[in-house]
Formats: sequence, C-alpha cells, structure tokens
Amino acid sequence: MAQCWHLARLWYRGREALEWRRPTVERMEAIFADVGLAGPFWSLK
Repeated sequence: MAQCWHLARLWYRGREALEWRRPTVERMEAIFADVGLAGPFWSLK
C-alpha cells in the first residue's frame, strides 16, 4: 500500500496547475523506478 501511495503522489503531482503538461516517457519511467517498479513490464517504449 505504501508503494502505491508513493507512486500516486509522484504521478499526480502538479496536475491541478493550469500549465501542467503530460510528462515525457522518460519521466514516467523514472517515476516507476523511483518507487521500485523496474523491468520490462514497466517499460513504456
């Protein structure tokens, strides 16, 4: 549960801002890695 909460906090950070833009694929993969989700399953490319 803690890992899921950490992912959600990173994933949705800043989305309430009008100037928010979708993160790059590299940034999304970095978010996954930051919470320990690594490997081919988590690759977005």
